Amino acid sequence: MGCFWVCETNFLLIYSLIFPLHADTEVLYTECTQTILDRYGLVFHWAVKSKMMGRPPLVAAQVLVDELKLPMTAEEFHRELYGSLMEKFPDARLMPGQDDCSLIFYTHAVLMILYHGM
Repeated sequence: MGCFWVCETNFLLIYSLIFPLHADTEVLYTECTQTILDRYGLVFHWAVKSKMMGRPPLVAAQVLVDELKLPMTAEEFHRELYGSLMEKFPDARLMPGQDDCSLIFYTHAVLMILYHGM
């Protein structure tokens, strides 16, 4: 998320803001995925990870299951991963500048909604 100010003579009032969760979550995805794979003696290596990136969650899960021959369905993997991530996300660090930007909107009573791709 970028935070910037535009100086004009006509101002647009902002009442709400929806933006993606931009935090250091990539590490959390990797850790949670590897924790699941550890039970099966498998490694979450870059070749698989790169095939999963940018895909919808269940499609990415299916890629992982197929590539590593994981003995569970994509839905089972996704459900377990999602549960692990929900425990870890509160520990995610914000990206540089995001806390300042969020504080600006907060002090102006702008409703903020975060979303993520799960």
